[in-house]
Amino acid sequence: MPTATEVEDGGSTSFPGLIWFNPQGPKFPALRLRKLAIDLGIMLPPLPQTAVELTSVDEAYSAVYLQLARKLSQNGARALVTSIESLRQRAGNGDLDTMVAELTSPWPQFQNLRPMLSYYRELSRYEWPSLTPFEFRLGHRTAEIAKLRWMLTQLGDLKPRKTDSYRDAIYDPGLKLGLQHFQARHGLEQSGKLDPRTLAALNTSPGERLLQIQTNLWRALSLPVALPEAYIWINLPEFQLYALEQGKNVLQMRVIVGSASTPTPLLETSLTHFTVNPEWRPPASIIYRELLPNNVRDPGLLARQGFVLHSLSSDGVPSLALGRETPEQLSTLLRQYSLVQAPGPANALGKLRFSIRNDEAIYLHDTPVKSLFSQTGRALSHGCIRLEDPKGLLAFLQSKAPDLDPKAISLALKLTEPRDFVLTTPIAVIVGYQTAWVNSEGILQFREDIYGLDRQHSVWAELGLNQGSAL
Repeated sequence: MPTATEVEDGGSTSFPGLIWFNPQGPKFPALRLRKLAIDLGIMLPPLPQTAVELTSVDEAYSAVYLQLARKLSQNGARALVTSIESLRQRAGNGDLDTMVAELTSPWPQFQNLRPMLSYYRELSRYEWPSLTPFEFRLGHRTAEIAKLRWMLTQLGDLKPRKTDSYRDAIYDPGLKLGLQHFQARHGLEQSGKLDPRTLAALNTSPGERLLQIQTNLWRALSLPVALPEAYIWINLPEFQLYALEQGKNVLQMRVIVGSASTPTPLLETSLTHFTVNPEWRPPASIIYRELLPNNVRDPGLLARQGFVLHSLSSDGVPSLALGRETPEQLSTLLRQYSLVQAPGPANALGKLRFSIRNDEAIYLHDTPVKSLFSQTGRALSHGCIRLEDPKGLLAFLQSKAPDLDPKAISLALKLTEPRDFVLTTPIAVIVGYQTAWVNSEGILQFREDIYGLDRQHSVWAELGLNQGSAL
């Protein structure tokens, strides 16, 4: 058999059972499927060099295709071929090229990130150096500075320059700018210093970044194929919210998300209504782990923060104001009453709460504690998503819902009573988890794996197989 080369899609009279290959070599779609599999970290057998290998290799390609198609069909968003019989039928109709294309994603997170793999494969061939902690100043010369300069140049944060080894080892303003560029695209404080988090990011090898990119390609594949005309995208590791219209960002803001112990769940949902001057009804976990102990340390704290007790019964028992109750008194009262924080400056939900469909009591909301948005790491909440600019999100919703009464909303914002507003057409919301992506300026971004989901990723698990299973 000749060395495998690309041949046009079509049937084979000599080997009628083949789908992906002809006796002359692989069809075009086979090479595209192979490239996709490699990019996703799936191992395929080498291209066949003899006629004897043709059938088994062809079957392996069909197995990979079907496993990917079944994985991507799980959420019902795609109608892909998931049986060998249908695969043979469509292949006979010359549809293989279209079928392979259907395994990819139109999302920018997939289309823009995938080309980065080839560069990191090349970069992973180097023995990646390891930096040790050190402080530097202008004019300082050391071998560690030369090592840092080489690393930043290879990673694209410094432009290559013609110089000598002596000058490469001298710290200059250009090196600081390159380090700040690196810090910016890793979500780190742009200090231009080798702090521990920057050092850890620099010492992460290209091979590890390659696996991180592959993991995030899988995540992008799981996103819905049909992009809404307008939607809200929240990337948890980035701590950012985006509102998009026809693929363009029209709003961007920092957010605070769930901590590692109380993570925000990944969601594909919709925003259905919002509340001006919301009350806050904290869950029992927060009441007993935080609010009551804080009130013990500072008696009367709950009363000063606007908490009241609402009756659990429907027999018209009035609400009770809080004073300086003892812990025992409060515990007894909470058998008959629920703890509620009234609207006001101290309310944990701020002035606005945006409700999204979910089963875990997760919503987007304002917050009275604005200083936390200046932190680079913002995994700080109990699971809900706090907004830096809630009024900006409100304006976006109003632009998409002309039936909302702007005068009624403006009046509600001036008052203190809770007021609900329903969206006639809910806005799609996707809460995702991308630790690697390419931003709108074409710059590759990495973020820390705040919930450890990258470490849990497995290609075998993605395909629904036990590790080591034959495809």
